[in-house]
Amino acid sequence: MKKLKLSLLLAISLVLSSFSGMASAESIKEPEDNFPKLMQQADQLKDNGATDIQIDKFLKSQGVEVLSSSTMTLDENGNELGASSEGVSIMNIDASVRKITTRVTKDSGRYYAWVQIDRVPTLPANATFEDYPASYDVVSINWNPTFFDYVANGVTNNNMWLADADYRDKGTILFNIYDNLDRGSTVSAYAKLSAKKAGSTTTAAKYTHTYDKTQKSTTYSGNASWTWGSPLSVGVAYAVATSEVEANWSKSATASVKVSL
Repeated sequence: MKKLKLSLLLAISLVLSSFSGMASAESIKEPEDNFPKLMQQADQLKDNGATDIQIDKFLKSQGVEVLSSSTMTLDENGNELGASSEGVSIMNIDASVRKITTRVTKDSGRYYAWVQIDRVPTLPANATFEDYPASYDVVSINWNPTFFDYVANGVTNNNMWLADADYRDKGTILFNIYDNLDRGSTVSAYAKLSAKKAGSTTTAAKYTHTYDKTQKSTTYSGNASWTWGSPLSVGVAYAVATSEVEANWSKSATASVKVSL
């Protein structure tokens, strides 16, 4: 009888211990991520004419901390709108086609470095497409791996997709983008990050536009090829390859952020 009681107690102990292990595992699982849905809503707001300030207010109303936000508008040579744009090339996209907004936000204890790309909706209809596209454009999101660990990435629609995450542990992931977006359309990508050190740092986004310099190709030639360079204080350097028929330019933007644990 005593042996039976002992066996029963041991069995109960094992069951309780297994439930305890399950609770421990559940407690360290990544919480459900609602952020991708919020980004899609932010894209829709942009498509409907919302300003960046209005989008920031929307995110804050949803409990998202907007730690940094800035926008640049680029002409066909990669110059920011308002700057000198001499030497305009008719083989590039039309002037002021791209608006690139970089943000750093915090939601449910995670940081999100993200980039939102849209076309200026006031452009004439004939500026919607570039006549001589080349490879798909490349966009990077970069962060300081001393301050952040990589957790995940995402995009808001199929006009943008992950291209290379080999250096995610060193602070950079690359995306390709189908850059002939319809007028007024918007696409976003993000890197979800976990804070590992408190302090002030920066994140960055780099946009590389490719174009056909021969005025011959009327279709995309697929993904661009790139080479990885040296580690930087924010991510890892990369360069998109050029060829006899293709050229590119790049523009980078940084966002300052104060990290807390």
